[in-house]
This record gives sequence, C-alpha cells and structure tokens, in this order.
Amino acid sequence: MAALTLKGSSGRIVLGRELGRGGEGSVYDVAGRTDLVAKVYHRPPSSQKSQKLLLMPKMADPRLLALTAWPIDVLQAANGQVSGFLMQKVEGYKDIHALYGPKSRRTEFPGANWRHLIRAATNVARAFAVLHELGCVIGDVNHGGIRVSSDMTVKLIDCDSFQIQADGRTLFCEVGVENFTPPELQGKPFTGVVRTPNHDNFGLAVLVFYLLMIGRHPFAGRYSGRGEMPIEKAITEYRYAYGRNARSNLMEPPPFAPTALVATSDIAELWERAFSQQAAQSGPRPTAKDWVARLTSLEASATRCSQHPGHYFVSSVGSCPWCAIESSAGTLLFLAPLGAMVPDSQFNLAIIWSRITQIPAPGAVPAIALPSAMPSPQARELQSSRKARKIGGRLAVVIAGIIALAVAPDGAFVWFMAALGLWLGIGSWANAGDEVAAFRRKREEAGSLLTQVEQRLRAETGPEGFAQRLKKLETARAELLNLPATRERKMKALIAEREKHARQRFLERFEIESAKIPGIGPAKRAMLESYNIETAADVTESAVLHVPGFGPALYGRLRDWRRSVEVRFKFDPNSAVDPRDIQDLESKIVQQRTQLERALVQGAQDLQRLHQELKHKREQLLKSAESIAAAYAQADADYRHLED
Repeated sequence: MAALTLKGSSGRIVLGRELGRGGEGSVYDVAGRTDLVAKVYHRPPSSQKSQKLLLMPKMADPRLLALTAWPIDVLQAANGQVSGFLMQKVEGYKDIHALYGPKSRRTEFPGANWRHLIRAATNVARAFAVLHELGCVIGDVNHGGIRVSSDMTVKLIDCDSFQIQADGRTLFCEVGVENFTPPELQGKPFTGVVRTPNHDNFGLAVLVFYLLMIGRHPFAGRYSGRGEMPIEKAITEYRYAYGRNARSNLMEPPPFAPTALVATSDIAELWERAFSQQAAQSGPRPTAKDWVARLTSLEASATRCSQHPGHYFVSSVGSCPWCAIESSAGTLLFLAPLGAMVPDSQFNLAIIWSRITQIPAPGAVPAIALPSAMPSPQARELQSSRKARKIGGRLAVVIAGIIALAVAPDGAFVWFMAALGLWLGIGSWANAGDEVAAFRRKREEAGSLLTQVEQRLRAETGPEGFAQRLKKLETARAELLNLPATRERKMKALIAEREKHARQRFLERFEIESAKIPGIGPAKRAMLESYNIETAADVTESAVLHVPGFGPALYGRLRDWRRSVEVRFKFDPNSAVDPRDIQDLESKIVQQRTQLERALVQGAQDLQRLHQELKHKREQLLKSAESIAAAYAQADADYRHLED
C-alpha cells in the first residue's frame, strides 16, 4: 500500500504509521522527522477552519510551542484543499484524566501525590494564562485536550479547535463538552459565538477541581429535589454541590468525597466565585493568573502526613483527609513511595505496654460521706412546742367537757363546748404540722442537690471511660502482635486468588472515559467518576444504580460493555502474583503497623492524662459535695427528730 503523501509549505510530506484515530481525524508519523506528527482530517474541514489553519502557523510563538501542540504547517491535498497540519510530537505525556482518577493514577502515575496534583493544576493554569495573553481562547476546554508528564508539566493539544484572532478577524471555536461548558453557554449552539477568557475560566476551575478533589466534578452530587439533576442541568442552575449554598440548592457531595476546604478556604473561595451566578452574569471568574498565585501558595503549604508518607495535605485544615477517606471508603487514593513506610525503630512494645499497665485504674466511684449531725435548736424547740401544744389541746377538750356538764347537763351545751375544745386542740396540732412540713421540704431540697452531685460523680468520673480506653489499647496491642500472621494470611490469599486479582487488574485497564458506550456521554462519565466508578472493574449493579441518573437501562449497557471486555481476559495458571498487588499489601501492612504503634504511644499518654483528669475531677466534686452533704445531714437529723 502506497504511503500517503500531502503537500506542506516546504514540499512533499510523506506520512508514516497511524498513531491514533479520533472522530475528526487521525495522527500519523512523518517520514524522516521524529520530532513531528501530522493530523489528517477524515473529511475536508469547513472553510472557516481551513482559514484558521492557514493563519495559525504565522502566530507560532516560542511560548505557544512550549505549551501546546500548535500547528506549525498546513497540509494540503493535490487539489489545494486543506487536509491537515503538522505539529510537534508530544512524547512522554499522558491524558490528564489518568492523573486525577485514583485508579488510573496508581497505574499511570504511581509516584504522584496530592502535591503533584496541585503542581499539575498550576501548570494548566499557566498554560491558560499564556494563551489568553496571546489573544487565544481555548473554547473547547476538556480533559481530553490536556496531556501531562511525570514531572507534571503539561501540553495542550487539539489546538485547531481554539478560537483565534488574526488579521482583524475572529475565527471561532465551534465545539464544546457539556461538563466543562459555563452555564451561560449550556444548551446553545457554538456556531458564531464569540468565546471569552471568562468562559475558559469556568472550564479551568472545573479542571482544578478535578485535580485537587481527586476526580470529582463540582456539579456531580446528590440532589434531594424531585426528578433527576444531570451535570449539565446542575451547571445551568448553579447547583454547585460543594458550595456554601449547596444545602439550600438541595445538593450535597457524593459519598466519601472531600470537602472543598481541604484545598484551604482561599481555594474554596475561588471555586465559589467561578461557579456563581454573578460570575456568569456580570462579575469575572478567577483568572488563570489568580489560580497560579493561589495554587503556588497551596503547594508550598502542603505537608506530609505523619501516618502515610504518600499523603500530603494542609495541616491548617485539620487532620489528613486522605487517611479518613481511605479508611471509610476502602479506596486507595495515593501509593506510598517504595521504602518510605518504615516502622519507627525506636518503638518498643514492651516498654510502651509497661507504661500503660502501670497507670492505675480509677476504681469505683467513691460514696459521698455524710457527717453526723444533731438536731438543730430550731428543731428541738419546735418539737418541745409540739408536745406542749398536744398536751394543751387535750386539756382544752377535757376542761370544755367539764364546764359543759356543769352548766347544762341536758346535753346541747355539752356538745357545743366539746366541739370548741376539739377545734382549739386540732388548730394547735395543724400549726405545728405546717412547721414540720417546712423541715421536710428543706430535707428534700438538700437530698435533691446531693443526688445531683452523686450523678455527676458517676457520669463524669466513673471507671467506664478508662476501661473502654484500656480495652482499645489491648485490642491494638493484640493486632500489632498478630500483624505478621495477618500478613502471612493475606499473602497466601493473594497466591490462592491470583486469577481473581489478575482479572481485577485486567478490568482496571479499561477506563469508562475512553469507552464508547451508548447513552454514556461526557457528563454521564463525569457523574460515574464522581462516584468512584472509573473502570470496567468498578461496574457492578449496586454501585451503578446508586449513581444519580442511572437506572436499569444504563446499567445494562455498562454491564454489557464490561462483559465484552471480560471475555478477552486469559489467565495463566503458572503466573506469579502481580508485583503491584504485593506492593499494595506491603504498604497496607506497614501503614497499619505505623498506625497501631502511634495509637499505642498516644494511648499511653492519653490514658495517663485521663487518670489525672478523673482524679482531679473526683477531688473537685467531693470537695464541693462536703457542704451539700453537711446540709443534708442536718436537714435529715432535724426531720427525724421531729418524727419522733
């Protein structure tokens, strides 16, 4: 088959092997030039695009050539029709999507940590800044147009779709991807639309979000209202799932997603501005230069996690967010550098456990001692008065009866005088009863205060909290001692389940992002990725049906695609365990050992502190209870004296 030949500005260009094929064209090697490749369109480009390509080589600038695969020469067919262009060969670069997706990152960028993602985001922003400075607008911002190297430098490709200004004319970008398109352009045809840097800045903010938020899209969240909320609709309605107004917009982030504040409040504020309604209508979004300044500062402030050397985060936001997500979601976000996770050689379990066992338990809650008390003078006086009144009342009844009999033996007056005497006696007893009730209330009030102190003693200084802490430390010690056996058991499982793990690795090689699945476009793929469904290995019924906007029909298409991939898997029974699986296991074991050792060291300190706090608290409460106990003892003695 004859080699394809086209005409360039300096003569004939002979094309070599096809390197890749897309919907618009194919990329070929160029015979005799290892530094160049050619993009050839499947169909002749439009008149406007042809004019754009003829102008772009004249705009070539050293900065453009350093950051992009800029057209440097136009290729024409024999009839003079524009057929494609020459550009510098981009080698050693990979799709930026492979960097921010956790699973693809482990394979394509195994040494990358969060600080690398910040640096890549900074370099993307730098590229945008240069293009805008030179009067170019990307227009079709999307992760498929950006390549990144292992040192986090970036190259922008698909430059023939950029909007440019030359010779006093604007040559448009007539394409776009919905999940990077700003709200003011959503659902509108791009033909004849003048794109602005402010439009690009929306897509840039989305790219930065993808990188710093480990593969999440800012508008892919859970919607609590009626109906579905696909990403493009959420963008149009300004339903930023991680923003300060997310709750009032009935949105929340997907499970196991970090908060925007992991990137600091400064970066979170830039996202708020970029995704706001005001930015779309009147106010400019953060510019590429704004992002460069903030991201440079963010990278400088990122420090290594003390528990996982593959984790970097900003300590001012709290504890390591990646440790928390890995622990709760069971997803490995970042690999630790080989050889970095070495147990602390100074840790000595015997010494640490000796310290822990020497800390005395607080023991049972002590009872509040009640002092002895004698009846008060007031109680003794009231009791004497009560006895006198009782005797007086009885005498009054007797005397009244005698007088009545002497004056009127016929009986009527007798009954009157007897009733009078009885009333006088009862009245004296009732007055005394009221005074006794006052002593009873005083005793009840003092008893209530004493009960409150006793309850506080039990709640705040009981031995249960100490015992629970000690139990956790005993569990950690047992796990640490059993760690070699745990490693051995898991290693045997790796060997026994080689086929299962090999199949998993095979399926992980097939990303949904690059698959052609009916009904699964860019926005749907972004939603899947935000729910940690990146590859064929992640496609399960329970996982997919949990994603907003995905029902049985779409799951069926994903399932069929996975099956079409899986049938190509062939297992070699003589194969060894994948070294990456062994590395993952070793990293997890060493990480677990480090966490257990730190837990025991910290636990010894916490237990000692808890012992001191309980002791001090008990002393304080018992001291404050002395006056309450004395008041109760006195009130009790008084009341008991009056009961006699």
